Amino acid sequence: MTAMEAMQSAASAGMTVDDWVVFIGPEGGYQMIAGYEGSLDALAWDRGARQAWRMTRRNGELLVEGKEGGRSCALCSPLPRPSVKLLVAQCAVYSV
Repeated sequence: MTAMEAMQSAASAGMTVDDWVVFIGPEGGYQMIAGYEGSLDALAWDRGARQAWRMTRRNGELLVEGKEGGRSCALCSPLPRPSVKLLVAQCAVYSV
């Protein structure tokens, strides 16, 4: 699954965090940080990231920015609209 597909899936499921950073650490494992405000370049210094992606939801779109060494890329996709089924499933049900 690509970073874009993962973010689209999370948005469809109603995930509320608008900014995620995913990176491959020095040991080779994936790590995620919600609300990371540093640059993708800073992850190489701060956490030893070999590859990093920032996934952001803004103005009805998903933006994924990727960085590996001196290479970078950016992808943009419309945000999927949550279905009524997902909205109803999140409502609390109370009985009296």
